[in-house]
Amino acid sequence: MELACKCLLLAVVWQLAWLAVGAAAADGDVLALASFMTHMSTGGGSPPVALAATWGNLSVPVCRWRGVTCGASGRRRGRVVALELPGLGLPGTVPPELGNLTYLRRLHLAGNRLHGALPPELGGLADLSHLNLSDNSFQGQIPTSLANCTRLEILSLYSNRFHGEIPPELCSLLSLKVLSLGMNTLTGSIPSEIGNLVNLRTLNLQFNNLTGEIPKEIGGLASLVGLGLGSNLLASPIPGSLGNLSGLQYLSMPSAKLIGRIPPLQNLSSLLVLELGENNLEGIVPDWLGNLSSLIFVSLQQNRLTGHIPESLGTLKMLYNFDLSQNNLSGPIPNSLGNLGALTSLRLDYNKLEGSFPSSLLNLSSLYDIGLQSNRLSGAFPPDIGSKLPNLQNFVVDINQFHGTIPSSLCNASMLQVLQTVHNNLSGRIPQCLGIQQKRLSVVALSKNQLEATNGDDWAFLSSLTNCSNLNLLDLGYNNLQGELPSSIGNLSSHLSYLIIANNNITGRIPEGIGNLINLKLLYMDINHLEGIIPASLGNLKMLSKLSIPYNNLSGSIPPTLGNLTALNLLALQGNALNGSIPSSLSSCPLELLDLSYNSLTGSIPKQLFLISTLSNSMLLGHNFLSGALPSELGNLNNLGVLDFSSNNISGEIPTSIGECKSLQQINISGNLLQGIIPTSLGQLKGLLVLDLSHNNLSGGIPAFLGSMRGLSILNLSFNKFEGEVPKDGIFLNATATSITGNDGLCGGIPALKLPPCFNHATKKASRKLVIIISICSAVLFITLVSALLAFYYRNKKTKPNLQTSSIKYGIGNEVSIQGDVYSYGILLLEIFTGKRPTDSEFGELVGLHKYVHMALPDKVVNVMDQQLLPKIEDGEAIKSNSCNTKDQRIACITLILHIGISCSEESPMDRMQIGNALKELQAIKDKFEKHLSSEGMSSQ
Repeated sequence: MELACKCLLLAVVWQLAWLAVGAAAADGDVLALASFMTHMSTGGGSPPVALAATWGNLSVPVCRWRGVTCGASGRRRGRVVALELPGLGLPGTVPPELGNLTYLRRLHLAGNRLHGALPPELGGLADLSHLNLSDNSFQGQIPTSLANCTRLEILSLYSNRFHGEIPPELCSLLSLKVLSLGMNTLTGSIPSEIGNLVNLRTLNLQFNNLTGEIPKEIGGLASLVGLGLGSNLLASPIPGSLGNLSGLQYLSMPSAKLIGRIPPLQNLSSLLVLELGENNLEGIVPDWLGNLSSLIFVSLQQNRLTGHIPESLGTLKMLYNFDLSQNNLSGPIPNSLGNLGALTSLRLDYNKLEGSFPSSLLNLSSLYDIGLQSNRLSGAFPPDIGSKLPNLQNFVVDINQFHGTIPSSLCNASMLQVLQTVHNNLSGRIPQCLGIQQKRLSVVALSKNQLEATNGDDWAFLSSLTNCSNLNLLDLGYNNLQGELPSSIGNLSSHLSYLIIANNNITGRIPEGIGNLINLKLLYMDINHLEGIIPASLGNLKMLSKLSIPYNNLSGSIPPTLGNLTALNLLALQGNALNGSIPSSLSSCPLELLDLSYNSLTGSIPKQLFLISTLSNSMLLGHNFLSGALPSELGNLNNLGVLDFSSNNISGEIPTSIGECKSLQQINISGNLLQGIIPTSLGQLKGLLVLDLSHNNLSGGIPAFLGSMRGLSILNLSFNKFEGEVPKDGIFLNATATSITGNDGLCGGIPALKLPPCFNHATKKASRKLVIIISICSAVLFITLVSALLAFYYRNKKTKPNLQTSSIKYGIGNEVSIQGDVYSYGILLLEIFTGKRPTDSEFGELVGLHKYVHMALPDKVVNVMDQQLLPKIEDGEAIKSNSCNTKDQRIACITLILHIGISCSEESPMDRMQIGNALKELQAIKDKFEKHLSSEGMSSQ
């Protein structure tokens, strides 16, 4: 009895002791949760709203706090075994004290706003089997201490900001079934030790920056059901070992830069999803794909696959999504695809497929998405396509060679949302019924065909489209549509964002009702025959960003209401007959491109236009009748790329503020009345490629800085009043890229420009002397001519029998005559320009001055001419290339004069040059040399 009492007492003591220890441990759990609440708290230490009802409430036991689960028996009784608070948007960090929750099995905090690093103390949770912290903003590296949680089955850190490598230590968690580390910024390679995770069912590493090869060891994970490695930088082949994963259902590796061929995977009999798109895979589409009968989703788009589409794919009865777009596939579309009864989406866009539209596809009554654009398909569409495919939502067949008409049966496809047949050879009328039953129709793109409309009935489809309340885009451009736009165009859906009718033959006025399309963002009406005024109602289109109506016959003024378009970034009205002034209200539009060229606009350019800071593409106002001066506000266009005011009546000087337009690449202000010099500030435009200042009244010298603008590729300064020396560097070395014609005062430059040389100071005196000598010679010749005429006159009055003339003066013949005076004048020319006399002893009796000079012509003139007539190089002066050109010019001039002297001093009077001709030629030589001398004078100023 006494022994029994002692045993009972001992049991009670142990029970009390255990309760005391358990209470202390439970208090530790409370402290850990209190720390967690503190790290989650908002200002003032209060818990977040989602936790406020229970957390921290002294009247609520800890085990009844939201998201807290406690053990019900044994040593876990009263201890926290789970903390699950997903999707509450909780802010804050995870405190290290959570590592004190000794019996914690589940920690589920996904879908919050938690951040900071994960505390390594979490590695002390030995019982932890479920850790899900996905969809937060955790940073830092994944703690290697998590490898101590040996009972982990689920580790999900998906969609955070973890960086660094995948810790190889995690590959020791042999109980792991789910490893999800995707959507982070992890780097490095996938550790080969991952093959140790023999119980792994899901491996998700997608959306990281992982590199290197895919470990072949993954092929040994026999339990694997889902493998996601997409959106990485792996740049490796797909290992053939993956073909051993017979239980694999999801193989997703898109956009991973994979290379090589698709390996044999025909043993993946359980595969449901195959995603290998957006890689660099080569080879053919494997025929064995048809054996994977469980497939429901196949995506191989955007690779380099070649060859034909296998007929065997027609056996995939469960396939509902099939995408082979953006490859290099050729051949026809297999008729066997008509057997894919479950198919809902077929994307074969951007290949090189040929042949016709298979009629077998009309068997696929579930098909809602057909994408065949950018192939080489031809033929006509089946006439009953709309009736046989009642669920059709997207019919996209752009950029092919389809011909025939648009089947009116498409009007029966009441689910149709997108109809795109752009860039084919379709003809005929647009079905009038289009839109009557298609309430969901949002995109109608029929441009670049040969569709027709000639009268009001042919435009009836616009009235039908007014039933489509979701219509967002209507593109009818580049067809053969004629006639006037019906007023019903203004009744289209108010949701319409894009309206394109460009490049047709549409006539008449722009309907005022277009102003009702208040959500329109883009309106293109280019290259038609529209006439009348631009409706003021366009100012109601407050969402409009692009308005393009060029090359029509529009007249009247630009409506000031366009200034209400506070989203407008493109305004193109060029090539019309618009008149009046440019409205200053356009400055309220955030324009990037403004083109009003080739109209009849008048007045000055409003200063407000130069305050549009968003102008970055072009300001094109050329070929109008604009006048006035360019304001200094021009310098505000510091983002503008192209500036064109050409062919107007703009006067004044080029503002120096143009140097502030640092983004300018092209400037064309040719064909105006500008004057003054080229401002030096223009040299600040380092990105300038094209500069055209031609056909103005600009003057002064050509600035040297133009030759230093290395990007300049086209320069036109022609037909101005520029003078002086042309630079010889940069753009000026390319005669085909530089135009300077029509500037009479220019000299120098490269020879290809064919300008006269520029004289330096050392050669001026000789040049002036040469001009004076030529002038004197011309005068002497004139006097000689007058004297000879007088002599003839008096001879008719009186005979002079004793007149004798020496042979030196008259040559052969001894009577006074004009020919005798010409001979004397010729000898005089030879004396002056050689500095020698006919009686000089050096000639002797047989040579004489005439023969002496005649033997030197034309190549040895420099040996017989007066050396004082050549330019002299002063001491210390460098010999320049233009000095050499000047010397050559002078020798050429004297050579011509000596030719005249020789012609005038021929022995026989019948061979001598007529005195009138000698006078004309000498005057021409004088004029030419004076022009050259004038250029020399300007270059030295």
